[in-house]
Amino acid sequence: MKGRILVVDDQAGIRMLIKEVLELESHQVETVSTGEDFFNLLKQDDYDFMIVDLLLPGYAGSELLTELNKYASLSKAMVISGIGCPETREKVKKQGVADYMEKPFDLQTLKEKVQRSLEQITA
Repeated sequence: MKGRILVVDDQAGIRMLIKEVLELESHQVETVSTGEDFFNLLKQDDYDFMIVDLLLPGYAGSELLTELNKYASLSKAMVISGIGCPETREKVKKQGVADYMEKPFDLQTLKEKVQRSLEQITA
């Protein structure tokens, strides 16, 4: 399944890399760099899937996920993070996100996880 995907990360290089990789898979991808821009888009539009950095300027961790849950199901979101902490991974997954990946991540694995998540959402 091909989908509309929103990528949220404050690091331009990561945003652009994910965008390019997913567009090669025929997904429609939009990107933003701040939590404020992220939530403004969610108020206006719906996305099939979101890839969201756990730490954004103005939002961090559970605060980010609590706010996201006001606009979209957490099952439509994959969290990416530079924090390599098993406790963080477990806490985030318990909140109901589709998946979690630590930076740096393997691009093939990212593509596979996005595809699998999109298939589960539409099943």
